[in-house]
Amino acid sequence: MSEKSKIQPEKRALILYTSHPQKEASRKYLGNSAHQCQSIYRAFLKHILSVATDAQQVINFDVIVVSDQPDRQNIDRIYQSLPKGSDYTFVEHRGKSFGEKFDHALKAVFNKGYNQLAVIGNDCLDITPDIIQSTFQRLTAHDVVLGPSKDGGFYLVGIRESHASLFDDVGWCTGGVFEQVCQNVERQGKSLSLLPGLSDIDTNDDLRQWLLAPHHHGNHWLYLLITHLLTIQIFPLLYLIPFINKFHLNKRIWQKPPPRFDFPTM
Repeated sequence: MSEKSKIQPEKRALILYTSHPQKEASRKYLGNSAHQCQSIYRAFLKHILSVATDAQQVINFDVIVVSDQPDRQNIDRIYQSLPKGSDYTFVEHRGKSFGEKFDHALKAVFNKGYNQLAVIGNDCLDITPDIIQSTFQRLTAHDVVLGPSKDGGFYLVGIRESHASLFDDVGWCTGGVFEQVCQNVERQGKSLSLLPGLSDIDTNDDLRQWLLAPHHHGNHWLYLLITHLLTIQIFPLLYLIPFINKFHLNKRIWQKPPPRFDFPTM
């Protein structure tokens, strides 16, 4: 048997594509302050890395975290709290736009010799070890695996080789990302497998819906942690938002009481 005809062993990588919590807090507003938002995203990150570590117990792959250089210390701290032996490779963001950074991340990882790659973000809390395992299993028979998110994007993309052109002309951070990538897959004659749809958490309303959903199962500790982080403002988040628009909600939370006025006695 010639060398060319030998089947190459699978070398798998899971990319966690994230940003420093301070940057996340400047783009999205979860909770009631920038500090609270950063704490929530740190909790998200630890949860997702814990899920990845659990998935590594059933299928072999490496974890690669793509983020801003200042975030590396935060990620190191998280890994120190995970089971002994857990490890990751760090790749720094390069580029100005989201598309440039995403393209750099894919090329950097493929250049390390990986031939199966799955990319997830930091804001889908319902990803499970089974979904990660299923992604890599599907990549043995399909060119592309997509997990659609309910906002029109995707929470996971898996590819077998460097298909950079799959993401040409994609309007990143819009509601048409999933449809545009599917069109590129079809146009290039690639095979596609779809995972179940899940929700991202980008807003306080998304977070409220996740907290109220009866599906936490193994996420119970995360539910308790986020509830703790929200503390005093948990009741406005859970109960006031459905009935009061944002302007009046903020007014009720932050408005100072009127000055005291003592009526003159007769």
